[in-house]
Amino acid sequence: LTGTISSYIGKMTKLERLDAQSNRFQGSLPQEMNRMYPDVQLNLTNNLLTGTVPKIFCGGGAMSVNMLYRQFGCDAILCPAGTFHPNGAASLFAGCRPCAVRKGDDASLIKVLGRTSCNGTHFVHGDLNGDGILSEREALRLLYAYTIGRNWGPQFDSWADLSVDQCDLAGVTCVDGSVAKIDLTDAAMCTNGDRKAGPVHECKGIPAEISRLSNLEILVMNRRQFLRGSLPSEIGALTKMKYLDISSCPLLTGQLPSELGRLTSLRYLNIGGCSFNGTVPEELYRLTRVEKL
Repeated sequence: LTGTISSYIGKMTKLERLDAQSNRFQGSLPQEMNRMYPDVQLNLTNNLLTGTVPKIFCGGGAMSVNMLYRQFGCDAILCPAGTFHPNGAASLFAGCRPCAVRKGDDASLIKVLGRTSCNGTHFVHGDLNGDGILSEREALRLLYAYTIGRNWGPQFDSWADLSVDQCDLAGVTCVDGSVAKIDLTDAAMCTNGDRKAGPVHECKGIPAEISRLSNLEILVMNRRQFLRGSLPSEIGALTKMKYLDISSCPLLTGQLPSELGRLTSLRYLNIGGCSFNGTVPEELYRLTRVEKL
C-alpha cells in the first residue's frame, strides 16, 4: 500500500487494532489520530512515515504504569528518525539504536520513523540506551524482563529502573562495582503476580546475555516452579562461577549444555529437580574442583 494516511482515520474512535506495517505509506501521521482510542494496538513500522507520533498513543511516558512506555515513550510505537530496531519500535528488551551516517546513504530515509534496519549498524539485543554495548546493568534488566520481573515482588521493582545502580538491586552483590552474586530465591519469577504461573509467551527464561556478567561467581535461582526455558550454552562464558544452583525448577527443559564444562572454577552445582533431558555432558566430569554435585 502507498500514499498517505487520511485524516479521516480520526473518525475511527472505536478502532482497537491497526496493523499496517511493512507498506509504503509516507507523510506524517495526521493529528486527527488524537481522537482515536488511546490504547489501540498500533503497528505502522517499516513504512516511510515522517514527523512525530501523536502522544495519545505513547502511554503517558515517564508516568506510565507500563514499563515499556515508561522507559521509551513514543519510541515504543515508532523508532524516531535516524534510529532503528528490528521491530521498528522499542521493545521491553531493547531500545532504538542510532543509525551510523555513511557516505552514499539514501537521504530520504534520514527522516523516516519506524525503521527496521540501518546499513552498517549492528543491533545488540538487550541494549536499552542504543550505544551498541550490552552493559551488566542491561543484562540484569533483560533477565528481569525475560522472566516477567514486574511480578517478582515489590522489593525487586528497582530492577526495571536503569537509573538504579546494579549494585543497589535486591538480590545482587557486587565486588569492585561488578556483579559477583545473584540470589533470586525471593523473586516470583514467571508468575502472574498472584504466585501462579504467568503467561507462557511472556516467560522467555534465562537469557543468553547473562554471559555478559563476566565476574559472576554465585548464581542462585532455585525453587522457581514457573521458570521456563532451557539453560543457555552461553553460560559457559561465566568462567569465574563457583556456585550454581538452579535446582527444583521443574519447567526448565532441554539438554544440559556441554559448555558447562568451561566452568572450571565451579565448586557447587545443583541442577536436580529440573526436567533436563538427554545425557550428562562428558565435559562435566572434567570439573575437578566440584565438591558437591
